[in-house]
Amino acid sequence: MNGTAALGVLLFAVTVGAAAAQSRQISFKSCGGSVKSVQMQPCSSEPCAIKRGDTARIDMTFTSNQNSPTLLMAISAMLDDDLELPLPMTNRDGCRGRGIQCPLREATAYTFNYKLKVEPFYPKMNTTAKLNLTGAKGAVACVLFPIRLVD
Repeated sequence: MNGTAALGVLLFAVTVGAAAAQSRQISFKSCGGSVKSVQMQPCSSEPCAIKRGDTARIDMTFTSNQNSPTLLMAISAMLDDDLELPLPMTNRDGCRGRGIQCPLREATAYTFNYKLKVEPFYPKMNTTAKLNLTGAKGAVACVLFPIRLVD
């Protein structure tokens, strides 16, 4: 391997390693369904810190508990045990552009992808995010996980 090729391989490895270091499987509490794992990027330590004005990617792997022609999503910030603040969304379709093909089939594993835009006007705070997927017969997957909104 010549010097240029070796440098290219090294730069590629460093780039992939840096990207992998920013992505992390995170702790979560289930609030419905059969969720196997949740991964967030960027996240170097828990709770994951997301800069206001940036976007975080959330990947949630779950096994569907139902057959369903549709999947709706909602994401909220839990401001208190009793106070849930739904975040605005233009597309609640959990199948379109989210890595999932509908209809859902019961007992089938899926990985749901979502890009969470943290608006610059959101306050700096520690909170719990709630990501909820609903099918025709109710909750398919629901998780709660801590996040920090930072500058």
